[in-house]
Amino acid sequence: MIYKLLKFHNKILSDYKVSGTPWFIMYQSFFAINLSAVKYLTANHFMKPFGMSLIRVGISAVLFWAIYLVKPSAKKLQRKDMPRFLFCALTGIAINQMLFLKGLSLSYSIHAALLMLTTPILITFIAAWLLKEIINLV
Repeated sequence: MIYKLLKFHNKILSDYKVSGTPWFIMYQSFFAINLSAVKYLTANHFMKPFGMSLIRVGISAVLFWAIYLVKPSAKKLQRKDMPRFLFCALTGIAINQMLFLKGLSLSYSIHAALLMLTTPILITFIAAWLLKEIINLV
């Protein structure tokens, strides 16, 4: 199964003349280190979870704005959509990060890893059951 996913991932990135496997390994390594590092920093009282969340969201915002300034998008955001984007940014990023980091500080990093692994699988099965979605392997 994992081989098929890696093969599919490489097929997508083949248009860009870059192999996807090193990027996939770096991505997975980053998240593996992320959970342990956050747990270490919060458990040893180097940083509180909400402060860490503020730093993470702030750095992300600065990086996104820097990328936008270097390469502006051709699409413009309409004024009527701004409240919805603000709401999505707060609930999908800021509040989610705060609750994730607070929960991780109160639990073990292996629990967070298991939740990150099983949540998409569980949501897929719930969607198939309640919404009658069809489950495809690729």
